Amino acid sequence: MGFENGMLLRVSLEATAPGFAPRVMTFHYDLQDASVGLDNNDPQDLADRFRDDLRADLIPWFHSNWTLQPVVVTQEIDPQNPTAPRMQWTSGSPAPGTGTSSSEDLPYGVCAMANLRTGLIGKRFNGRSFLMVPVNENSQHGGVWETAALSAWQTLYDAVPLEPDIAPGGGTTDASANLCVYSRTARAANQDPYAAHVTSITVQSTTRYLRRRER
Repeated sequence: MGFENGMLLRVSLEATAPGFAPRVMTFHYDLQDASVGLDNNDPQDLADRFRDDLRADLIPWFHSNWTLQPVVVTQEIDPQNPTAPRMQWTSGSPAPGTGTSSSEDLPYGVCAMANLRTGLIGKRFNGRSFLMVPVNENSQHGGVWETAALSAWQTLYDAVPLEPDIAPGGGTTDASANLCVYSRTARAANQDPYAAHVTSITVQSTTRYLRRRER
């Protein structure tokens, strides 16, 4: 598992606009090293995948006053070894939003939420993801998202790779990379598994309100 025989990575997507707190989405990946002599995982490839497969699809959801920042992939801090050196990778250039809206935006804290399911039972092993895109009045009715919005947002989440092939050049490898629900509490207590691999992402039909959207 990541900290023992590979890496535990955080992928961050961020949109910024003057006068607004940033909108952020994060995902965690459990990377396990290859056997000796085989190609290992390349975190830069993971950053590039998010740049091409997800960030590009987010840009049309933001107005031109918002800027989508480069994708940032960072090694997570290990609670058992918090001062260990870490690395970071980036991909892409700042890109302005291209979207337009025919109705008024909902309050900043209103958002869509998706459930991250794993093969394990328990709250610690199932996560939530709050969609970073702005939402407007036409997207919901009585606190329930319209079908068209739900379908479009599910398409966004479907672009998140569950098991990306990020070995250099697609070479021969037995290395693995998995989207995961990461429990810092379990890692700090030295309890395995602390990274439960995600099997599905499903957008919920009702609206959610976050008191705090930024990191």
